[in-house]
Amino acid sequence: MAGVRTEVMQGVFHCNNATAQGFLAALEAMKSGREPGRFSSLGKNLGLEALARRVFDRPRPLFPSPFSCGQLVAEELLSPQALEEEGKAMRHCLGEENWASVLLDEERFFSLRDGADQRVATLRLEWVSGAWKVAELRGPGNARVTEEVAAFAEELARAAGTGALRPAV
Repeated sequence: MAGVRTEVMQGVFHCNNATAQGFLAALEAMKSGREPGRFSSLGKNLGLEALARRVFDRPRPLFPSPFSCGQLVAEELLSPQALEEEGKAMRHCLGEENWASVLLDEERFFSLRDGADQRVATLRLEWVSGAWKVAELRGPGNARVTEEVAAFAEELARAAGTGALRPAV
């Protein structure tokens, strides 16, 4: 990374290589759990999410609007708060600690909802061999999902494609 440059309001923000590398190292440490005490509060206290959006323009949504097919809609979870809320609502282990993998474009999470906007499942896509693949699909309390929901998740992964929709690294 020769330096990161992104437009900020009317000016240009420059981030030197050492700053960018340090930022990514902090994210890797958060994700791996190597230094949870040191980095666990960064997202809340120092605005890690805001910094990532401003400096790296990430994470970018895979779809310009919620993905839908029939009565099912997938809402992409692109913030630590959205991940935490989904985990609590669905009674499973998804939480804000998963956000680093979203930011690093390794995983994406979606809240799958029915026509009444009720949560029916949480989908985790993983970037594998140049394409987004369904890695995990769980209903409330980690329950199995219906065949209709499973087919919807596979269709979403196919629509996400092989890089055209993957954010630039």
